[in-house]
Amino acid sequence: MNKNSDTRYDVDFSEYHFNDHPGVFTYKLHKKLKTKNGNMSIFVQSVNGEKHQITLFPDSHFLGMKDVKVGSTIRVEFVVSKSGKVYAKSIEVKE
Repeated sequence: MNKNSDTRYDVDFSEYHFNDHPGVFTYKLHKKLKTKNGNMSIFVQSVNGEKHQITLFPDSHFLGMKDVKVGSTIRVEFVVSKSGKVYAKSIEVKE
């Protein structure tokens, strides 16, 4: 990845959960981690204080998050897949 992403697990995973609601949400990026299987997990906090973990995949080019700096504000659009799972469809960097 880059200097803003690493494989150290210095995140309290119990504080973060996966979003299960479709829609568009604004977050502050807290942490990015490269996973063992080549995906990226980002850890974010919404404007109302909810902490979410979002999994991004290489085939979507990590939705452009590879070079986004920790501390940035992002807008994430979540949609429901055909199998009924909610996933991040797009990410826009706000600052």
